[in-house]
Amino acid sequence: MPDIKESAPRIVTDLVSHLFGKESPFDPSPTCAPTGSRVICDPPVMDTDDDWLVFVPCGLQEEALDYLDARGAAHIAKQDQYPDGVCYRYGEVNLVLLWDFACFYRWVATTYWAARLNLRDKAERTSMFAALVDGSVPLESLVLPPAGAA
Repeated sequence: MPDIKESAPRIVTDLVSHLFGKESPFDPSPTCAPTGSRVICDPPVMDTDDDWLVFVPCGLQEEALDYLDARGAAHIAKQDQYPDGVCYRYGEVNLVLLWDFACFYRWVATTYWAARLNLRDKAERTSMFAALVDGSVPLESLVLPPAGAA
């Protein structure tokens, strides 16, 4: 597993340290992860936002929002379609704060598989995330016909 502490933007590591403490027994690796075309596409798309997921457990949500607000991060209301969380922008960094660990896990797993498949087409990535992360793609559009069916 990559060392998230070394590669994450400062706002991400600062938020995780603030929420879990500098001497936290938790490794921040399972609480934050990169996503988006910078890590999915090969070659990476560098003229776009730097997207990061941050899992924020119940009881720390208000503290996380206050922390980002105090640092001048902007809440991105148009991104509130993300399930179980909110999105903030800080410079070129988009922080997707997720309240539900299962949703965080699905997003990390979908990022992994999108990268393994090198999904460079944005529409394909969007459809994959809609289907696997928030279930917003109609089920009937995902069902494949049986082998040999016309």
